[in-house]
Amino acid sequence: MIRSQWLTVMALLLLIGRSGLLVADNIRLFEKTQHNFGPVPRGTLLVQRFRWTNPTSAPVTISQVQTSSNSVRVRLLPHTLEPGASGYVEVEMDTRQFAGEKVVAVHLQLQPGPRYEVLQVRAVSRPDIVIRPGMVRFAGLEAGQVAERLVEVEHFGSLDWQILGGHNAYPFLTTQIRLVSRRPGESRYQIAVRLNEQAPVGNWLAVLTLSTNDPGLPVLPLLVEGQIRPVIEVAATPVVFVENGRADLEQRVILRGLRPFRIVAIAEKPPGMEVQPVSDRPQPIHLLLVRRQSQADLPTNAVIRVATDCPQQPVLEIPLANPSRR
Repeated sequence: MIRSQWLTVMALLLLIGRSGLLVADNIRLFEKTQHNFGPVPRGTLLVQRFRWTNPTSAPVTISQVQTSSNSVRVRLLPHTLEPGASGYVEVEMDTRQFAGEKVVAVHLQLQPGPRYEVLQVRAVSRPDIVIRPGMVRFAGLEAGQVAERLVEVEHFGSLDWQILGGHNAYPFLTTQIRLVSRRPGESRYQIAVRLNEQAPVGNWLAVLTLSTNDPGLPVLPLLVEGQIRPVIEVAATPVVFVENGRADLEQRVILRGLRPFRIVAIAEKPPGMEVQPVSDRPQPIHLLLVRRQSQADLPTNAVIRVATDCPQQPVLEIPLANPSRR
């Protein structure tokens, strides 16, 4: 009898513990759950990032993803969120897969729980306007490298269809619009998108717009994706110090370059921090000895800035995390 009651109590505690780890259904995880792209040329690749936050005291994981159509692809950035962290569920919609209006649901299962969320994207694929390729991709490039990609836009119909101009809010991108051909019932344009040396390092998305004389589609979106590799990268960031009773806390930070480079100087460091490069000679891998006095306060968002002789990355930022105690 006592054993049976004990098992019942433990089962209830486990159930309460599991439900307590994940937020209740009435607590909001996602800032928004629906997005309408509106009318777009057929062939356009559309991307929407749904931001979500973990308000609980334990990690939350998106364990399963199911979509109602193969016209969408889902990326989790990342799969698991630590307490208080935020991330994105990136939904890419391929309008080559359909004509007319399309509504797609993305079903998410979250653990522990389980808890279920549904995201929704909607678009209208215009078959009379075709764009190829549907997205401009600058992938596998080094920082400071320039490149160009070409996009073709075709219109079929009786309207004297024109691309009137473009809007670009990004200083590292330039566009050039050229009319290739025009004949009754068809217009064809070529868009040259150029990436200059100011492009930011990392993975990013930019949206350019083209204005037209079409009252049903006055603005065409053109998505640009960048995957720019740093010439120099830090092996692990942020640098975390762990207090374990020692007077000095030291970490070794490895800098890796695609080609040999020199460390010119330590341009900036937080108070109470010592940063010493092991070598000042040109080499592809450098080691920094970073020492922090345990009694010194480490500011929030503290960084070390290292000056190098690399033209693409003259200054390298190394973020520092607040120390944990164990």
